[in-house]
Amino acid sequence: MTNGLAATQFEGAVDSVLTEGISAVGVSWLVVPGPLDSALRLQVERVEVEGLAATIEDLDLRCPHWQVSEARQACAEAELAVSLAGRRVSAAASWESGQSGLSLSAESDLFDGRVRVELAQDGAGMRLNLAADELAVNELLDYLPALPPETLGIASGRVSLNASLAGDGTQAEVGFSISGLSFDSSDGTIAGAGLGLTGSAQIDLDEPLAVSSEVLLERGEALYAPIYLELDQLPPLRIQTAARIDAAGQVSLTSFTVGDGDALAASGAALIGPDGAVAELDLDLEQFALPLAFDRYLKTALESRGTRGLRPSGQIRGRLELRGGEIAHATLALDDLALEDDQRRFLIENLSGIVDYDAAGDSLDSELSWDRIGYYALVIRASAARFFVGGRQFRLLAPMFAPVLDGGIRISELALNNVGLEEMSIDFQGDVEPISLELITRALDWPVLTGTLSGQIPRVRLRGGVGEVGGAIRLDVFDGEVIVDQVKLERVFGVLPTLAAEVDIRGVDLQQMTGAFSFGEIEGRLDGTVHGLRLLNWTPVAFDLKLQTPEGYRGKRKISQRAV
Repeated sequence: MTNGLAATQFEGAVDSVLTEGISAVGVSWLVVPGPLDSALRLQVERVEVEGLAATIEDLDLRCPHWQVSEARQACAEAELAVSLAGRRVSAAASWESGQSGLSLSAESDLFDGRVRVELAQDGAGMRLNLAADELAVNELLDYLPALPPETLGIASGRVSLNASLAGDGTQAEVGFSISGLSFDSSDGTIAGAGLGLTGSAQIDLDEPLAVSSEVLLERGEALYAPIYLELDQLPPLRIQTAARIDAAGQVSLTSFTVGDGDALAASGAALIGPDGAVAELDLDLEQFALPLAFDRYLKTALESRGTRGLRPSGQIRGRLELRGGEIAHATLALDDLALEDDQRRFLIENLSGIVDYDAAGDSLDSELSWDRIGYYALVIRASAARFFVGGRQFRLLAPMFAPVLDGGIRISELALNNVGLEEMSIDFQGDVEPISLELITRALDWPVLTGTLSGQIPRVRLRGGVGEVGGAIRLDVFDGEVIVDQVKLERVFGVLPTLAAEVDIRGVDLQQMTGAFSFGEIEGRLDGTVHGLRLLNWTPVAFDLKLQTPEGYRGKRKISQRAV
């Protein structure tokens, strides 16, 4: 009680106050009655709110015009100050409560921006509106729930948003825009600079948390190595998601769509663990239209690896399924795919077909056809291949012929088993139909040779890193014949691979063989043997060589002075 000239003051204190989701410690109050209204001061040492990483400390509420009656209480022009993570924050506030309900509003300069909160509660339920203008993203993150240590480091950015919470307090709607967002990961594989985006989200705060959202990426640069995007040069990239997040941090992405309208369209679902690893994925690539999608999403990634000047066209579609982080099924469909580059290294014309892979081996038959496929000037003309790929196996389903220049390569058998494992095996059989050596050497920009190349390749088998040829390899070259027999390879894909073989040369025309070289010309025929040939790491370490003119040969035997 004060002296006779002062109004009566009412004050009190409690150690703690507990309500659902909120705890307050060190609560005290002071009320000074007046003729029309009263003055109220409320102080709290510490407030903890569930879901808010930062603790509220030193709360100080001053209400100079507190009106109290049986039916109503109200406060206008209140001042609120709190300490959040060591920072003192002040706000202007007002509230009114009574039989009709509760209304509250507060406005503050916060996070280097401006925040306004409005709360209303009546018979229809509760409504909470939050408006924020130009908040600093890196400052805002300090007050959100703790994020994993591998989370991207936010360098800068501004966010504006409008959020509302209605009904029983578990349904929220948010509209937001972010400008100038820059971030990067510790390993530098994920980064953004000057990003601008707008979006909206609907949030169900029940357990598990459910979120559906739509985001438009419109400005800035983004890196998700090796993909680099200059968003200023692209139409807005639209991303829509629906997800549920459980208490352990596992994200069930029940649906998502990504697209920019004319180049890319993809959709699917995913399961992402608390560590950010994708455990399950169902992805449908509905549209990847070239060259637009290539220029927007792949060009810079390939150019960073030295592949420049590529010009693709056509359409790519596909499906990918991951289970346990591993590929379970994949399908790739190509429609009139074409590719060439400024340096004339690669050439593809009208590549079409479908490739189907299943980890369990339940694959559908795959088939590809093309008009031309080339590497530099060496071109495989119109052809097709039917094959099976799945369960670590590849198998050609029908013999195929690949026309090359004026001849071609016929493959009658090709099968791979246990691909990627140490016990991988390969079976191959084929032959080479006569191809002009002149055309081959011109195509490869080598010294021009005359004659033809043809021959037979018998069954080749590779088992446990050891390869054997079931017969002799016969090559018809320089109007003669080269026979390679007793071929054996060891550690083909390992350290220090070895090759052993017996080679016989019969009737090679020396004029055809030497005519293209500047050291001079030799005429005649050549027989010879290279027996006991052994290569270690593809370098000869042993052989017995014998070269001679064929017995009974009656043709010219000349050697130019330059050759001597």
